[in-house]
Amino acid sequence: MKTSPTEIVDRLVGRLMVNLRDSDESIRLPATAQLWRIWFQQKGVWGIEQLRRAQFPLDASDPEAAEALLSEIAAETPDFAAAWNRRAVLYFTRGYYPKSRETASMRSNSHRFTSECGTA
Repeated sequence: MKTSPTEIVDRLVGRLMVNLRDSDESIRLPATAQLWRIWFQQKGVWGIEQLRRAQFPLDASDPEAAEALLSEIAAETPDFAAAWNRRAVLYFTRGYYPKSRETASMRSNSHRFTSECGTA
C-alpha cells in the first residue's frame, strides 16, 4: 500500500511536534523553523501572498485592517493554519490574550503549534 502525501506530512509534523517539547534547544529550534515553513507553504504562492497582503497594514500601523484581512482569509480558507495563527499572534501582541487563545483554538488545523510554542 502506497503512503499518501498527507500521511507523510502528518508523520513529519508529528515528529516535529515531539521535538518542540525537547529540552535541547538545538532540537527545538530547527523543529520550530520547519513547522513555520510547512505552515507558510501550506497554501502555496496564494497563501504566501495573502499573508503578505495582511502584513502591509501592520507595517502601516493599521492593525484593525490587518485583523479584518486575516479574518477574511481565515473564513475563506478555514484549513489555512498560518492565517489563523497570524491572527492569534496579532491579538497576542496587542494584549488581547483571550481573543488570541480563542483564535488559536478555533482554527481547524489539528496540530496546535502555537500552543506548543507557548505563543498563544
